[in-house]
Amino acid sequence: MKNVKNQKGMTLVEVVLLIMLIGFCVPPILMAFAGMQRQSLNIIPLTVASHLAQDVMEDYIYGKSFDTVVDQAATAFAAPQADYQYVINVDYVDAADLNTSVAGPTSYKKVEVVVNNTLIPDITVRMIGLVTD
Repeated sequence: MKNVKNQKGMTLVEVVLLIMLIGFCVPPILMAFAGMQRQSLNIIPLTVASHLAQDVMEDYIYGKSFDTVVDQAATAFAAPQADYQYVINVDYVDAADLNTSVAGPTSYKKVEVVVNNTLIPDITVRMIGLVTD
């Protein structure tokens, strides 16, 4: 009889089982990394859109009187950001509820800047500010 404790190495059955186990475990891990790569591709355009929205908000509100803060139709950015465009939506809001638009003049206006990428429809950034009289 052979002494089992002194045997080294793996049998063919063990090698086949190990290969099968690796074959089942590796593809889901690789798919997870592929999904993360796809998501990371949108980070740069999203960051650019965020900065553009902030710039538009600051430039639009700064130095304007309350009455001149009004809606602005879709406007494209100049190169090198020509793939982006923005819209400015302005609504009156009540002091008690700054999220709900109301008719008629109040002392508060909600300014929403929406920036999107014309080449990548999923890239849309909304920035909301408040202007008082």
